[in-house]
Amino acid sequence: MTVTVVFSQSVQYVANSAAFTTEGAYTGVLASFTNAWSSSQSLIIFAKYTNSSGSWVYASSLTLNTDQTGQAFVAITVPQISPGTYTLTLFAVTTSNLPVSVSTIIPGFTVT
Repeated sequence: MTVTVVFSQSVQYVANSAAFTTEGAYTGVLASFTNAWSSSQSLIIFAKYTNSSGSWVYASSLTLNTDQTGQAFVAITVPQISPGTYTLTLFAVTTSNLPVSVSTIIPGFTVT
């Protein structure tokens, strides 16, 4: 039996929106998300980079109103990761630590 709680899928990653970019002194992933819930949500967006050497997780915050799409920039801070190809996993939780998205897995994500 599978039980799906609608709130747990109330934030969706916008397909093909993830891009490696620079903002100020930081590099990282810029990705878009949409809030499909009936009220605004304060979110923590996680970006997990995985390759044969290991995994690294970084986080950023984003607040979205009802039916709003917005962009989150998740900077690669400490520790830095080496340029190369990674499997990128993106997911969101509320600031109350409630899961609100399914994990989106993006293979072949290039970090320069």
